[in-house]
Amino acid sequence: MANPVGRPREYDLKKVADDLLAWAAKDDSINLNKFCAYNDINPNTMLRWKEENPQFRGAYEQAKAWLGFRREEQLSKGKLHVKAYDLNATVYDAFGREEKLALSKHDSDLKKQEVTYNNEEASKQLQSLMSQLSTLQSERKIADINNKADNKS
Repeated sequence: MANPVGRPREYDLKKVADDLLAWAAKDDSINLNKFCAYNDINPNTMLRWKEENPQFRGAYEQAKAWLGFRREEQLSKGKLHVKAYDLNATVYDAFGREEKLALSKHDSDLKKQEVTYNNEEASKQLQSLMSQLSTLQSERKIADINNKADNKS
């Protein structure tokens, strides 16, 4: 039941964690939003509990493992559309999430190396141009001095 006015609703996190695990073990449980809706829990509140309470975090992660397993199973049996699976695959699949993070970090590192290399190359080109400019300026000064000397004689 919603709590429209007054103090925020109080929850027994141990009971919510136990309820979450029991719910996650059911064959029709595939999405944490469904649990939140059935239990009148704001999903943001659940995410906050996960961050603040190590015991709740354990139940939350275990529930996600069950849901990830079930979602894969339903996908392979054609009971879950691939787009619905892909949309939240990294939410429920810790292994996929870790692989995706590792790949993202690798890509980021490669881009940093490329930027560093490009910056070094640009710096070398700039130094070369500045050296050429300095040489040209020196040659011009010498030519100007020689021209002045020739004009005086």
